[in-house]
Order: sequence, then C-alpha cells, then structure tokens
Amino acid sequence: MTGRDWLEVYFRALEEAGGQLVLSEVEPEALETLRSKGFTPEVLVAYLRQTVALAATEEALVFARNSTGAPMPVP
Repeated sequence: MTGRDWLEVYFRALEEAGGQLVLSEVEPEALETLRSKGFTPEVLVAYLRQTVALAATEEALVFARNSTGAPMPVP
C-alpha cells in the first residue's frame, strides 16, 4: 500500500466518522491532487505552505484549538 493509498483509506474512515484531517505546509499542487481524488474541504482542512517558515502550521494549530476546545501543545 502506498502512502497515497493509506491516506485515501484514512480519509474515508474520517469522513464516515464525521472527523477531520488537518494538514499544514501543503504544496498547492498536492492539494489540487487531493481535491481531484475527492478529498473534500469538510473533511480535509489544508493550510498551504507559506513563505514564512511554519506559518501554515501555526494556522493549523489555531484551527485545531478552536475546533476541539482542548488545549493543544505549543511547538
């Protein structure tokens, strides 16, 4: 099983369970590929890579903190 195959299986399981997958530092081309495979924005929350190192990861952490209400570790 390739990494992409595993991700598709995991995505479908999250979709069925009503969960979300948050990815950060995603290249635009990679996101386009995932969207073309049916990875919907409701389940796949993606933050594109930015010129400032780890800026997208910080945005993803803020999203995760606000989504769960649980404290998240600060890098």
